Amino acid sequence: MPSKKRKYNLKWVRRNYTYSVEDIAELLDVSDMTVFRWIADEGLKRLPDSRKYFIHSTHLIAFLEHK
Repeated sequence: MPSKKRKYNLKWVRRNYTYSVEDIAELLDVSDMTVFRWIADEGLKRLPDSRKYFIHSTHLIAFLEHK
């Protein structure tokens, strides 16, 4: 049986805000590894030239809308 697609509530995502991987994991109730997989394999864009992984809310919203 195929798994159900999970819906994420976008109204919880703050506009014009920068999130860490840990912030996103907590906000969406997923693991840190899930967010890292989204970045590595599924096209979630992180901010360039940052040592720690940061994701801008516009990239997060666009990613979740197409997920």
